[in-house]
Amino acid sequence: MMWALEVVGRRPTTLNQERKTNNWGKRASDTKWWRERFQQCAVEAGIPAHLRLHVSVFPLHKNGRSPQDVAACFPAAKAGIDGLVDAGVIEDDTPDILVRIDFHAPVVDGVDGLRLVIQGVDHEPDVQ
Repeated sequence: MMWALEVVGRRPTTLNQERKTNNWGKRASDTKWWRERFQQCAVEAGIPAHLRLHVSVFPLHKNGRSPQDVAACFPAAKAGIDGLVDAGVIEDDTPDILVRIDFHAPVVDGVDGLRLVIQGVDHEPDVQ
């Protein structure tokens, strides 16, 4: 089964933003914002605990100006995944539990935010 969790209201924090400001307090505040909101979304969606998980990440942009590079939203995505841990969806985000993360190009749909599509994994990951 799959669940799509969306947090809207701000553009996903990027690695470039973190590097540019290099401000611990700002970084901690952003991380907390995303983490708490994805925890709340997961709890509200009633997502059960999983032994292993695959996450697909979709940044949401309200318009097509200055689209983020694919995977640039890693800091916001990582915080969102930590929110899944906080919600009890997975025990931790170690490689044996979080077996795959896919990053997709931004979706221009009229809002700024981040979508995490999560799927429980019942089989061994594909090795390429």
